[in-house]
Amino acid sequence: TSHTSIPLWWPHLDCIKTCWSFTYLLVGLLTERSSRRCFACPTCQLERVKMTDSIHQGNQQNWLRQYYFSRTIFSILWAVSTFIAARHSYFWASFLLILYPAWDAIANYIDAIWNGGFGRNRMQTVNIIVSAVTTLAVILAINSSINDVIRIFGCWAILSGLLQLGAAVQRWKNYRAQWSMILSGAQSTLAGAFFLFQSRTIEPPSV
Repeated sequence: TSHTSIPLWWPHLDCIKTCWSFTYLLVGLLTERSSRRCFACPTCQLERVKMTDSIHQGNQQNWLRQYYFSRTIFSILWAVSTFIAARHSYFWASFLLILYPAWDAIANYIDAIWNGGFGRNRMQTVNIIVSAVTTLAVILAINSSINDVIRIFGCWAILSGLLQLGAAVQRWKNYRAQWSMILSGAQSTLAGAFFLFQSRTIEPPSV
């Protein structure tokens, strides 16, 4: 009867397999420990914080560009509407004078919520209150005197513009180039001064 002989190298193969499995397990454990240390070490934590801050800042800059663009488009549409409709209709003139501060309050609310809340955006928070009060004041004065309405609107435009300039100065530290908000604030301040001058005329002022 023939017997199948076991090769002499077979035990050595088992030994090699065992050593390789042990080595693989040891390397895996060391790698896992090193990765845990990496997540816990101060250097890696600092790098993760910097990366997170960089991504957050990029997202904020993209959102601010869209926000400023939306405000600019609204301002242009509002100005065009005043020349087309408001000059020929008291109703539309009143509606537009109510609409702008109401829109400004909503826009500043969204801006403050998106950028860290009311505590970190005091200029926007004050602007929300001022714009909301102005909206109510225009609604109450709309049936009494158009001069009073224009005067209220002018005071609001000046104050709102100054608050926008203050917000731009605050954001300049983190996001730089806040020229859009600076120009918007300056334009609002000048427009408010023009409205105040118009409210002093004897003839009923136009929007």
